[in-house]
Amino acid sequence: EIIVSVNSVVPQGCEINSIKYSGKNLFIAGQAENRTIAAELVARISRLNFFTITQDIKLQPDGKFELVMKSGAATGGEAK
Repeated sequence: EIIVSVNSVVPQGCEINSIKYSGKNLFIAGQAENRTIAAELVARISRLNFFTITQDIKLQPDGKFELVMKSGAATGGEAK
């Protein structure tokens, strides 16, 4: 259910390469075409309402990103 939920909000120009779930922590890694698309992913995940983004997205110059969340109410995060 978690994978389907996350996959359903991935914007065009973004792909998820890895999802790891441990306890209540969810780790997502992937590739975004640009910062705007990465920020859109964060916004869409925040609206799912059953995750709390625990730290800002880590976005590399080549578009690779990492995002860490916990199960629970969403609070949001920003592209860095």
